[in-house]
Amino acid sequence: MRTSISIEDLLTNDDFIRFVVAPTQELTLYWIDRFRRQPELIGTAAEAARILNERTSSLKEHEQAELFHRILEHCR
Repeated sequence: MRTSISIEDLLTNDDFIRFVVAPTQELTLYWIDRFRRQPELIGTAAEAARILNERTSSLKEHEQAELFHRILEHCR
């Protein structure tokens, strides 16, 4: 039984955040496969990605670098 995934779930999912703000080949392949298996997730993921991009694009360059560093350190 699948449970629905909310925007909030994605915005607190470390792998999704890295996929949006600092993607790797591994993460990209994972999320492409997940979207293929769960196409109903695509709209929610697109909205969550838009929110993340909107928030990070309003940051100054050094703030973006600091945020990316904190995300990567937290997710290791």
